[in-house]
Amino acid sequence: MQLLTGRELRQTLKISRTTLFRLLQQGLPSVGAGRLRRFELDTVLRWMNGGRPQADETTFMRAGIYRCTYTEKYSSCKNVWTSQHPIPSEKFYCQRCFTRSLVWVGTPYAEPKVEATGEGDDG
Repeated sequence: MQLLTGRELRQTLKISRTTLFRLLQQGLPSVGAGRLRRFELDTVLRWMNGGRPQADETTFMRAGIYRCTYTEKYSSCKNVWTSQHPIPSEKFYCQRCFTRSLVWVGTPYAEPKVEATGEGDDG
């Protein structure tokens, strides 16, 4: 964990002193106060990214059947489509109306049923 001064952080991020003060007012994470204030670069970058997942932390929508729930004043989409594989959430939208109003309906295949046969019970 490396702590940076305000000047070092401004040089790293290529921002002005005014921008740094505005970011501090918005809640930029830091340690200390006044001239003793220090910043951890990883924490600052994560905060500036808005908590959004990074490239290696991409979230996926599960495979299955999805239905679009988008409605307008006089029409609605109601498109239904099937995904055989998980889809990255940033690419998850209705193929017909291009909105993100999709609801998972179920799996595209029947779930295997497991029945107790009673075999192997010596009881």
